[in-house]
Amino acid sequence: MERRPNPRSHRRPWVQLAAGLARLRHRASVLGHLGNHRAARLRTAVPAFLALERVSRSGWTSEIFLWLLVSLSAGFCEELVFRGYLQRQFHAATGNVVVAVALQAIVFGLVHTYQGWKPVLVITVLGVLYGTLVALRRDLRSSMIAHAWSDIYEGYAKFLWLGRP
Repeated sequence: MERRPNPRSHRRPWVQLAAGLARLRHRASVLGHLGNHRAARLRTAVPAFLALERVSRSGWTSEIFLWLLVSLSAGFCEELVFRGYLQRQFHAATGNVVVAVALQAIVFGLVHTYQGWKPVLVITVLGVLYGTLVALRRDLRSSMIAHAWSDIYEGYAKFLWLGRP
């Protein structure tokens, strides 16, 4: 019997993603029941699996998990406060979207002064980019995703740069 693709599957990408993750989890559990030599061959074929295995052995798993949680919460909360509230308030007060984006970006950068002045400049530019994204798209979801992803990537880059684990 031939399997036909669902014509509406493109409308629900999160359902496909969840199904794919479930299949991946099932395959991983099946691997645990295979012989050691077959699992070892598969592990050598998949470098990402090796990296995860190395991280889990080193004890860095909890730190990586915490970094992911912090990045996701920062992406959500900071976007809600700076772009969702402040940018709208500045726009209402000034009547100009460009001024509102600039003001919220300056406040966003100044809130991060504990990181030093050089990062404040970079964070201010990121605030302008996130604010522009919100102004153009008229929703916070895309900037929340971009903010969380950039924080996650920054942590990943530092993780690789420091040579850990």
